[in-house]
Amino acid sequence: MIPKLFFQGVSRTGFAVCLAAGLAAGFGWNWKAALGVWVGASWMFVNLFFLFKFIERPKTFAFAVVKFPVLYLAGFYILRTRFFSPVSLLAGLTAFLAAFLIVWVRGRLCTS
Repeated sequence: MIPKLFFQGVSRTGFAVCLAAGLAAGFGWNWKAALGVWVGASWMFVNLFFLFKFIERPKTFAFAVVKFPVLYLAGFYILRTRFFSPVSLLAGLTAFLAAFLIVWVRGRLCTS
């Protein structure tokens, strides 16, 4: 079971890391790159949110069966529109994943 504090820590750290990554992309490239980073991070946040909910309550299997295809079709549509560069979307996904790993490692170091 995943504690609620863990998800809150991931959310806060993910927001901070992705905000910084988006601002860096905006200043380094253009506003579309910044928006792409934030869209990629938001997609990852929604994915992890529903995954944590599914792990907490496996009774939501029917919901997960609908959620995962809808979420991945939305990701496909985001890539298909070519409005955002795939690099900026991957940067957002990676930034949120890095925040997840930061919180997870910090939690492991504090408990050992």
